[in-house]
Amino acid sequence: MLYNLYHWRHLFSPLNLFQYITFRSGGAFLTSLTICLLTGSVFVQIVRSLAISQAIRDYGPKTHLKKAGTPTMGGLLILFSLLVSTLLWARLDNRFIWLILVSSVYLGALGFIDDSQKFLFNHPKGIAPNTKMFWQMIWALGVAAYLYTDPPNSVYQTAVNVPYLKDVFLHLGGFYIAFVLVVIIGSSNAVNLTDGLDGLASGTLLVSAMTYAILAYLAGNIKFSSYLRIVPVPGAGEITVFLAGMAGACLGFLWFNSHPAEIFMGDTGSLFLGGTIGLIALCTKQELLLLVVGGIFVAEALSVLIQVTSFRLFHKRIFRMTPLHHHFELGGPPRVQSDDPVLDCRGRPGLGGGHLPQSPLVSLSRRWIKNKRALVVGLGKSGLAAAGLLLKLGARVSLSDKRPRASLAEELRQLPPDLPLETGSHSWLSKKKFDFAVVGPGIPWELPELRAARRRGLPVWNEMGLALDLVQPRRIAAITGTNGKTTTTALLTEMMKYDGDPCVTAGNIGTPLASVVNRVHSQTTLILEVSSYQLEGLRNFNPLVGCLLNITPDHLQRHKTMDRYADIKFSLFRHQGPEDWAVLNADDPRCRRLAGLCAGRVLWLSSRRELPGQAYANREHLVLDNATPPVKLPLPRHLLGPHNIFNALAAAGAAAALGARPSAIARALLQFRGVDHRCQVVGKIRGVLYVNDSKSTNVDSTLVALEAFEHPLFLILGGQHKGSPYTPLAPLLRGRVKKIFLIGEAAPLIRKDLGGTVPMEPAGDLENAVRRARDSARPGDVVLLSPACASFDQFRNFEHRGEVFKELVHSLR
Repeated sequence: MLYNLYHWRHLFSPLNLFQYITFRSGGAFLTSLTICLLTGSVFVQIVRSLAISQAIRDYGPKTHLKKAGTPTMGGLLILFSLLVSTLLWARLDNRFIWLILVSSVYLGALGFIDDSQKFLFNHPKGIAPNTKMFWQMIWALGVAAYLYTDPPNSVYQTAVNVPYLKDVFLHLGGFYIAFVLVVIIGSSNAVNLTDGLDGLASGTLLVSAMTYAILAYLAGNIKFSSYLRIVPVPGAGEITVFLAGMAGACLGFLWFNSHPAEIFMGDTGSLFLGGTIGLIALCTKQELLLLVVGGIFVAEALSVLIQVTSFRLFHKRIFRMTPLHHHFELGGPPRVQSDDPVLDCRGRPGLGGGHLPQSPLVSLSRRWIKNKRALVVGLGKSGLAAAGLLLKLGARVSLSDKRPRASLAEELRQLPPDLPLETGSHSWLSKKKFDFAVVGPGIPWELPELRAARRRGLPVWNEMGLALDLVQPRRIAAITGTNGKTTTTALLTEMMKYDGDPCVTAGNIGTPLASVVNRVHSQTTLILEVSSYQLEGLRNFNPLVGCLLNITPDHLQRHKTMDRYADIKFSLFRHQGPEDWAVLNADDPRCRRLAGLCAGRVLWLSSRRELPGQAYANREHLVLDNATPPVKLPLPRHLLGPHNIFNALAAAGAAAALGARPSAIARALLQFRGVDHRCQVVGKIRGVLYVNDSKSTNVDSTLVALEAFEHPLFLILGGQHKGSPYTPLAPLLRGRVKKIFLIGEAAPLIRKDLGGTVPMEPAGDLENAVRRARDSARPGDVVLLSPACASFDQFRNFEHRGEVFKELVHSLR
């Protein structure tokens, strides 16, 4: 349009500038850049007010969940700026300009429809891939027909120039039509795949536009093209004006799209920008150079192709996740899988790097699961929840449990009767073909059959990992540690509820995450109690707030060494970023090993000393000294023992990191009454207090329970041995415990370790122990069930043991 001012140069000589492509290219660049910069903020506000936001896909990296709600369809801003600048500054009698403009509008409209499907019609995936490909192919066929009948250079009608080699061409003949389809559709979708990281697509497109602008200018100039021996293309120089406008638009959009992105371009932008770059490569006869100029786009597309092909043919993954930028987000180059934990380490040193090899990383989605053959290993509470979830998602579920079928009657009543079931072993992991497996937390991650399956490339999740891949919460807080997890998790939940936060609590607290997947939405705060059994099988887990309470000997029969056990606990923080929180126990020597290793912000906790600038407890308050001004909170009103003071401090620190108001935290501290099976008062009968501490499944947990009481105690100890000695109990037993009643298979070991400290009496089972304790106790005494052992020798779990204890106590009334 403005080019026509050149015809008035005789009236005003400076108008002569409008005939020059370089001048008009500069004008197009500045015009599109200015439009983007001046209208971008308003556009973002309009899109945000219309609730047109990015749908974060449930199979992408969890770090991307923080981007949920970011406005999208920024491609409209790019397209508008580009159309205006081109119509103003380009010669509108140039056939390439109109071909490229029509292509931009067509593919932009296709992308707009795709994006609209996501937020207007609640289709998170947009247009079906086959439908999108069909309409791309329709356009590409039209372009191919046009370029075949009216080629940019008739001498090289179906020839493709080989870059860096002078006068070397590939003559495709009739195959040129197919080649055009591959270039246009491939480049369009390659840019679409790249648009998954802040600024990546727009920044790369900026470089590509500037490069092809130079090539187009050279191809359109007969002198330069002859001198450089590149294919001359009459009229191609005018494409420079369009590309300059594209560069300006991408640069302006990058202002709003760089990290942290205020808006995404969406398919509206990526489809048309990619397709247009491919079309320009065809028009300038520099098709193969696109592999170099758009190298990042090519790498992204190839990574997906390689990943899919490898999995379909060999059931193995080459990359951690695709497209390629996801692979590097999740830890960089592929690691060597080995049985040696040193060779197999990943992540930062000291943060859980010594795990056994993980199974191939597959990006789970609800669509992917449908009709897949899934094996659920272990039919405990978590395994049942995983099986139920997979059935709802349309998977073909099989079951495996080492227990005999007769002992699984209660579990099998919760599932359809016709599901294939293996009992007595887990041989199906090696003998039958499945698409993936899900294991309950009670299944050792180093079970030989499971290790062999992972080596063969079978994707394996644990129950929590499966559920995490299928939810998109607003944020996640995770609590782990040897002792105090359940109390801290429950108290943190109360704090967040009093703050008005919609939260869902799950995990080791007794509610499998797989059973509450449908309750987790984009505004949910997900609070997880995570045991070492669950952490062992998780990958790429990065909670916004991670809390490690303590590390003392536990589960050594499974983890073998304390170093390995601690390493698994440390893995909670392995994938955290600089905006995340690590809430750590400054009084625990193993927790202090994390100093300087966490990538995020750290809040240290102490219930023994003041920590300036951190969080601590004194005799009167819990103090969050990291706040400005420092926050003083009341001590918990209804929790027994010094260990619960620390648990309350940890919950308060985590709640503050999540943004809870101090008044809500204080209210929860005053009203929270504890959790079942953890120093839970069952009742007072004839002056004797009965306390259920069935959750004390290790020696250290029983130690803190003993410290909570000053009254004379009758202690019930025993159950399934977990590998740790019982001798640390001896100092507290003397002068505090009148008699120990021994139950379960660990009774001989306890008698051996603690013989001579206090009187001990073998009771065999819990019923006998309660009855004998009743006969021995006098008013003012306490009968405490705090077993220091697992429950599986006589009970389903510690909850079952605690419920039986409560029933036995109530029967004494």
